[in-house]
Amino acid sequence: MLEIIIIVVGIGLDRITKIIALNGLQSLPGGDYALWPGVFHFTYIENRGAAFGILQNSQIIFIIIGSAVAGVIGYLLINKRNDFPLWVRCTMAVVLAGAIGNLIDRVFFGYVVDFLYFKLINFAIFNVADCFVVVGTIIIAVYLLFVYKEPAKAENI
Repeated sequence: MLEIIIIVVGIGLDRITKIIALNGLQSLPGGDYALWPGVFHFTYIENRGAAFGILQNSQIIFIIIGSAVAGVIGYLLINKRNDFPLWVRCTMAVVLAGAIGNLIDRVFFGYVVDFLYFKLINFAIFNVADCFVVVGTIIIAVYLLFVYKEPAKAENI
């Protein structure tokens, strides 16, 4: 149940922030608002590629990959939920919310709305769904690499 709440709230937060970016930033000069000038800006872009704008206009590839990721995580949350502790399931739900958030953009608009920009280090412009996917994936990777222990198999006698 908690996982469903996280998914719904995560998708809602992503949609709301993208709508605010669309309505509030698109009309500004350069689509840019300096929250902390030279350090952190809200900068509206329509990303038709992947991270750092690679593979521009390859929406069908990203829709297939996003759908596959969402499907696998959904399957695990529904059918293998007892194999994972609650905190891992919640992290999987965060990743799923991010994947669905960006998938919604790609399917309905043909691009992903990005608006968070760390100008100080000239990092790629990203969005809330990207944060969910990246942070959640890192946490799951740490779990799988350093915490998870595969159950011992019974030996045949």
